Amino acid sequence: MIKIRDILGLPFIYDDGSKSPGFLKDVIIDINEKQVKAFIAEKKGLRKIITTFGFDDIREIGAGALIVKKHPVYEENENKKYKENGNANKKFSDIDNRKYEIKVYSRNGDDLGFVKDVFFNAQTGHIEAFELSDGLIDDIIEGRKVIPLIGKYEFGEEIIVVGIDAVQEMTSLKRKNGRRTLE
Repeated sequence: MIKIRDILGLPFIYDDGSKSPGFLKDVIIDINEKQVKAFIAEKKGLRKIITTFGFDDIREIGAGALIVKKHPVYEENENKKYKENGNANKKFSDIDNRKYEIKVYSRNGDDLGFVKDVFFNAQTGHIEAFELSDGLIDDIIEGRKVIPLIGKYEFGEEIIVVGIDAVQEMTSLKRKNGRRTLE
Protein backbone atom coordinates (compact mmCIF):
# COMPACT_ATOMS: atom_id res chain seq x y z
CA MET A 1 0.00 0.00 0.00
CA ILE A 2 1.13 3.49 -0.81
CA LYS A 3 0.15 6.55 1.17
CA ILE A 4 -0.49 9.60 -1.03
CA ARG A 5 1.18 12.05 1.35
CA ASP A 6 4.40 9.94 1.18
CA ILE A 7 4.73 10.30 -2.60
CA LEU A 8 3.84 13.99 -2.99
CA GLY A 9 6.89 15.90 -4.23
CA LEU A 10 8.56 12.89 -5.84
CA PRO A 11 10.01 13.43 -9.34
CA PHE A 12 8.52 11.91 -12.48
CA ILE A 13 10.99 10.09 -14.72
CA TYR A 14 10.20 8.91 -18.26
CA ASP A 15 11.25 5.30 -18.80
CA ASP A 16 12.99 6.27 -22.06
CA GLY A 17 15.31 8.62 -20.14
CA SER A 18 13.96 11.85 -21.64
CA LYS A 19 13.57 15.09 -19.68
CA SER A 20 11.49 14.94 -16.49
CA PRO A 21 8.01 16.52 -16.58
CA GLY A 22 8.44 17.73 -13.00
CA PHE A 23 7.42 16.68 -9.51
CA LEU A 24 4.20 15.14 -8.17
CA LYS A 25 1.98 18.04 -7.17
CA ASP A 26 -1.37 16.31 -6.68
CA VAL A 27 -3.36 13.09 -7.12
CA ILE A 28 -6.87 12.84 -8.58
CA ILE A 29 -9.15 10.34 -6.84
CA ASP A 30 -12.50 9.07 -8.14
CA ILE A 31 -14.59 8.80 -4.98
CA ASN A 32 -17.37 6.76 -6.65
CA GLU A 33 -15.03 4.13 -8.10
CA LYS A 34 -12.70 4.16 -5.04
CA GLN A 35 -9.79 4.54 -7.44
CA VAL A 36 -6.73 6.73 -8.01
CA LYS A 37 -7.31 8.12 -11.51
CA ALA A 38 -4.42 10.46 -12.28
CA PHE A 39 -1.25 12.15 -11.10
CA ILE A 40 -0.48 15.83 -11.65
CA ALA A 41 3.11 16.85 -12.35
CA GLU A 42 4.31 20.41 -11.94
CA LYS A 43 7.51 21.80 -13.41
CA LYS A 44 8.60 25.26 -12.37
CA GLY A 45 10.83 27.46 -14.45
CA LEU A 46 10.19 30.66 -16.35
CA ARG A 47 6.61 29.47 -16.45
CA LYS A 48 4.84 26.75 -14.52
CA ILE A 49 3.99 23.65 -16.61
CA ILE A 50 1.27 21.29 -15.38
CA THR A 51 1.02 17.79 -16.89
CA THR A 52 -1.59 15.18 -15.98
CA PHE A 53 -0.80 11.47 -16.26
CA GLY A 54 -3.51 8.83 -16.07
CA PHE A 55 -2.94 5.96 -13.63
CA ASP A 56 -2.22 3.63 -16.57
CA ASP A 57 0.59 5.94 -17.75
CA ILE A 58 2.63 5.12 -14.64
CA ARG A 59 4.92 2.10 -14.91
CA GLU A 60 6.20 2.08 -11.32
CA ILE A 61 5.78 4.05 -8.10
CA GLY A 62 8.97 3.80 -6.10
CA ALA A 63 10.21 5.32 -2.87
CA GLY A 64 12.19 7.91 -4.82
CA ALA A 65 10.32 8.53 -8.10
CA LEU A 66 7.35 7.79 -10.32
CA ILE A 67 8.38 6.09 -13.58
CA VAL A 68 6.20 7.16 -16.52
CA LYS A 69 5.63 4.92 -19.59
CA LYS A 70 4.83 7.60 -22.14
CA HIS A 71 4.57 11.27 -22.86
CA PRO A 72 1.03 12.64 -22.79
CA VAL A 73 -0.23 13.28 -26.33
CA TYR A 74 -1.79 16.65 -25.55
CA GLU A 75 -1.65 17.85 -21.98
CA GLU A 76 -4.74 20.08 -21.93
CA ASN A 77 -7.03 17.26 -23.14
CA GLU A 78 -5.84 15.01 -20.31
CA ASN A 79 -6.44 17.78 -17.77
CA LYS A 80 -9.99 18.33 -19.08
CA LYS A 81 -10.75 14.60 -19.07
CA TYR A 82 -10.19 14.36 -15.31
CA LYS A 83 -11.84 17.69 -14.46
CA GLU A 84 -15.03 16.96 -16.44
CA ASN A 85 -16.00 13.83 -14.53
CA GLY A 86 -18.41 15.79 -12.37
CA ASN A 87 -18.16 15.63 -8.61
CA ALA A 88 -16.65 12.12 -8.56
CA ASN A 89 -13.07 13.27 -9.15
CA LYS A 90 -11.43 15.00 -6.21
CA LYS A 91 -7.92 16.33 -5.86
CA PHE A 92 -6.06 15.03 -2.84
CA SER A 93 -4.94 18.60 -2.08
CA ASP A 94 -8.60 19.66 -1.72
CA ILE A 95 -9.16 16.88 0.83
CA ASP A 96 -5.88 17.68 2.59
CA ASN A 97 -6.64 21.41 2.79
CA ARG A 98 -10.21 20.66 3.93
CA LYS A 99 -11.79 22.39 0.93
CA TYR A 100 -13.60 19.10 0.53
CA GLU A 101 -14.12 17.20 3.76
CA ILE A 102 -15.03 13.51 3.87
CA LYS A 103 -16.46 12.35 7.20
CA VAL A 104 -16.37 8.67 8.13
CA TYR A 105 -19.10 7.03 10.20
CA SER A 106 -19.73 3.49 11.39
CA ARG A 107 -23.02 1.76 10.57
CA ASN A 108 -23.95 2.41 14.21
CA GLY A 109 -23.65 6.15 13.61
CA ASP A 110 -20.35 6.66 15.44
CA ASP A 111 -18.27 9.54 14.09
CA LEU A 112 -14.84 8.03 13.34
CA GLY A 113 -13.23 11.24 12.05
CA PHE A 114 -12.46 12.79 8.70
CA VAL A 115 -10.17 11.55 5.92
CA LYS A 116 -6.67 12.99 6.19
CA ASP A 117 -4.77 10.63 3.88
CA VAL A 118 -5.44 7.83 1.42
CA PHE A 119 -3.71 4.44 1.03
CA PHE A 120 -3.92 2.80 -2.41
CA ASN A 121 -2.67 -0.30 -4.21
CA ALA A 122 0.24 0.64 -6.51
CA GLN A 123 -0.65 -2.03 -9.10
CA THR A 124 -4.40 -1.42 -9.37
CA GLY A 125 -4.93 2.10 -8.03
CA HIS A 126 -7.76 0.89 -5.78
CA ILE A 127 -8.17 2.75 -2.52
CA GLU A 128 -7.54 0.28 0.31
CA ALA A 129 -7.62 2.38 3.48
CA PHE A 130 -7.97 5.87 4.89
CA GLU A 131 -6.04 7.70 7.56
CA LEU A 132 -8.54 9.42 9.83
CA SER A 133 -8.17 12.45 12.06
CA ASP A 134 -10.33 13.62 14.96
CA GLY A 135 -8.66 17.03 15.04
CA LEU A 136 -5.27 18.38 16.03
CA ILE A 137 -5.54 17.81 19.79
CA ASP A 138 -6.77 14.21 19.44
CA ASP A 139 -4.11 13.53 16.78
CA ILE A 140 -1.41 14.63 19.22
CA ILE A 141 -2.81 12.78 22.24
CA GLU A 142 -4.19 9.60 20.67
CA GLY A 143 -2.67 9.60 17.17
CA ARG A 144 -4.50 9.13 13.90
CA LYS A 145 -6.40 6.00 12.93
CA VAL A 146 -6.17 3.87 9.79
CA ILE A 147 -9.39 2.23 8.66
CA PRO A 148 -9.25 -0.42 5.92
CA LEU A 149 -11.96 -0.68 3.29
CA ILE A 150 -13.09 -4.21 4.12
CA GLY A 151 -16.53 -5.66 4.59
CA LYS A 152 -19.50 -3.50 3.68
CA TYR A 153 -19.01 0.22 3.13
CA GLU A 154 -20.81 2.99 1.27
CA PHE A 155 -19.39 6.13 -0.29
CA GLY A 156 -21.41 9.32 -0.55
CA GLU A 157 -20.51 12.80 -1.75
CA GLU A 158 -19.09 13.88 1.59
CA ILE A 159 -19.41 10.81 3.83
CA ILE A 160 -18.27 7.22 4.03
CA VAL A 161 -20.16 4.66 6.09
CA VAL A 162 -18.15 1.59 7.09
CA GLY A 163 -19.26 -1.70 8.55
CA ILE A 164 -18.34 -3.31 11.84
CA ASP A 165 -15.54 -5.34 10.17
CA ALA A 166 -13.66 -2.18 9.23
CA VAL A 167 -14.16 -0.60 12.66
CA GLN A 168 -12.78 -3.73 14.36
CA GLU A 169 -9.71 -3.69 12.08
CA MET A 170 -9.08 0.04 12.62
CA THR A 171 -5.57 0.68 13.93
CA SER A 172 -3.89 3.71 15.46
CA LEU A 173 -0.86 5.56 14.18
CA LYS A 174 1.49 6.72 16.93
CA ARG A 175 4.53 8.94 16.60
CA LYS A 176 7.85 7.20 17.21
CA ASN A 177 11.13 8.93 16.43
CA GLY A 178 9.31 11.65 14.50
CA ARG A 179 7.47 9.19 12.20
CA ARG A 180 3.99 7.77 12.44
CA THR A 181 3.90 3.99 12.80
CA LEU A 182 1.05 1.51 13.06
CA GLU A 183 0.30 0.09 16.47
